[in-house]
Amino acid sequence: MAQLIQVKGKEFVDKILRGERDFLEIELEEGFNFHICERAKELDEYLRQHNHQVEPFCISRSRFRNIAATRLHFPCLRALAVDFSNTNLSWSYFDSSFLKGANLTNTLLNEACLHNADLMYADFSGASLFQTDFRYASLLSVKNLQSAENLDTALFYQTKVAKNEREIIEKALKEKLFVDFH
Repeated sequence: MAQLIQVKGKEFVDKILRGERDFLEIELEEGFNFHICERAKELDEYLRQHNHQVEPFCISRSRFRNIAATRLHFPCLRALAVDFSNTNLSWSYFDSSFLKGANLTNTLLNEACLHNADLMYADFSGASLFQTDFRYASLLSVKNLQSAENLDTALFYQTKVAKNEREIIEKALKEKLFVDFH
């Protein structure tokens, strides 16, 4: 990986609000909390009104570790090989996003929308997936899905999986459905 460009959280938010879309190979300030920054409400409104299909954001090959980013609206995000480890992305919206090879180790994805997202090769070590929406998503060749928490509550429909991922998901769902009282 190339030398990453260090970016403060406030600077990142300001750049988004000025219309920048490409943030390749950056490292966002660790511990940044999108919801307590001074322009949080303005950012939320901007992201909800932005046409992400026409002008997607790109953060590929970047590092977003230990970030509080709940309820962010980033459909169609281009995030190839991004490190989201130890980040809280709960209730965020990543519909149709490209998260191939993402590091989601110990990431909170509770009730996040990953509908139609490409998560091929993503690492789910210790990730929390409580009611995460994987409908129509690609989970082909993901890593460490068996170590993810709350997999049994995630939403799956027409989710693309290979045999290994299918077995892990079916086992988690089966354990949820049947409780042995003997």
